[in-house]
Amino acid sequence: MKTIGIFISDVEKARNFEWISRALDKKKFRQVYFLINDRKTELEEHLQEGGHHVYRLEGNSKLAVARNIWKARGLLKREKVDVVHCHLRIANIIGLLSAKLAGVRGRIYTRHFSTYHHEYHPKAVRLDLFLNNMSSKIIAISKNVNQVLLEKEKVAKEKVALIPHGFIPADFRDVESSRVNKLREKYGFGKDTYIVGVIARFDEWKGIQYIIPAFREFLKICPRAHLVLANAHGPYEDKIRSMLRDIPDSSYTLIAFEPDSPALYNLMDVYVHTPIDDHSEAFGQTYVEALLAGIPSIFSLSGIANEFVQNDVNAMTVPFRNSEAITKALEKVKNGDYSTEIIEKGRKDAMEKFSFDLMMKRLEELYQNPY
Repeated sequence: MKTIGIFISDVEKARNFEWISRALDKKKFRQVYFLINDRKTELEEHLQEGGHHVYRLEGNSKLAVARNIWKARGLLKREKVDVVHCHLRIANIIGLLSAKLAGVRGRIYTRHFSTYHHEYHPKAVRLDLFLNNMSSKIIAISKNVNQVLLEKEKVAKEKVALIPHGFIPADFRDVESSRVNKLREKYGFGKDTYIVGVIARFDEWKGIQYIIPAFREFLKICPRAHLVLANAHGPYEDKIRSMLRDIPDSSYTLIAFEPDSPALYNLMDVYVHTPIDDHSEAFGQTYVEALLAGIPSIFSLSGIANEFVQNDVNAMTVPFRNSEAITKALEKVKNGDYSTEIIEKGRKDAMEKFSFDLMMKRLEELYQNPY
């Protein structure tokens, strides 16, 4: 049996980590978790309830990171960890460096972003190159990320494993009406409210600045429409809040974090996700989640959407940076031009392309051969 040390930083709750923790073959693998967070989270509680060893490493300052690297080194030795698998920036630094110091040969990290540092933080690319070098394997979650690693960062092809995220469809499809009604009451939405939903961090490249003007125009056609912006925080927040001044306060809601995301999707009448180009989105789990939930969806094609989304086949697509096109798409959905056939095709394609079982098979094979 191999012991896998899994490092995750700054995550409150994430269904994919919960799914993996339950599904990983317990006859072959023992899981030990290292969570970089300053407080106990829902994820930590879930992992402890699952019987896993969980260590919390607090602090994101340079001094705290250095201290946690040394602390994690000792814990890896004590737990006799064979392979580390790291997720997100601070976890990558602490996990990969502590594993190197502890003599752990299997050092894996999942690349959860694509060109973000290249375009917005060029100096951070040097750290990415260092972490690439420290790893025995890197998981690319999409062809887009795979291309960035191979072409922009010159990672050796044999070092990269292409493993897209997998999903459990029932979690988004089979949502009890009581959960949806609970959210309706929680956020004060009337039964006749027409909810236009967005779940995206406030980053420039997410394209929310094109959705807001589109919604403002759509509101003239559908006065009962209500814009929901969930995951409402990030570096572009000031710009987005200033744009929202053009919309009545009663016509939008900001949600910083909603733990029951499947119910939130099922609360929506239409879903919109429109990144500004084809490569900024590394994967875009929200594309798959919205389709699995069976919500009429308007997308621009970034990240994983480039690989399977087709206009008027399994979703509705719009050009990049185009508010007018988003408004027209919203009108079409409202007018009934988004058929049940498109909804079912979207759900079917998402289920087939992002099989959770296939992802787990590939992940377990990588844990068995991590270098």
